Amino acid sequence: RPEAQALLGRALYLVSEQMGDRTAQQQAVSEAVAAEEKAIQNDPEYADAYFYRGVIRAGLGQYPGSQADLQLYIVKAPDGQWADQARQLLARVTAALENPSTTVPPTSTTRKPSTTRK
Repeated sequence: RPEAQALLGRALYLVSEQMGDRTAQQQAVSEAVAAEEKAIQNDPEYADAYFYRGVIRAGLGQYPGSQADLQLYIVKAPDGQWADQARQLLARVTAALENPSTTVPPTSTTRKPSTTRK
């Protein structure tokens, strides 16, 4: 089920933000991305997976991929549960791409992003 895969990816990413061990954190983030990609592969119309993957990619500084994922989420679910957050993060990611001196901080779906990059 794509929903379960997407939620697994989200959970792994949220847990990774709390890990002190950098190697374990990187492994959890890799597994989170893989879970989102599997959800998308299983159901390309499942919008939430694009949002979650976009959040993860923004946190990793992968702005072009994050931008594409967030745009897809908004197209697929313009009134979805994450639509407002997706639009806000998309604006920040787009600004970072347009002005390379601007950074977008790591973010999660449970807290408001800070304004400096960690």
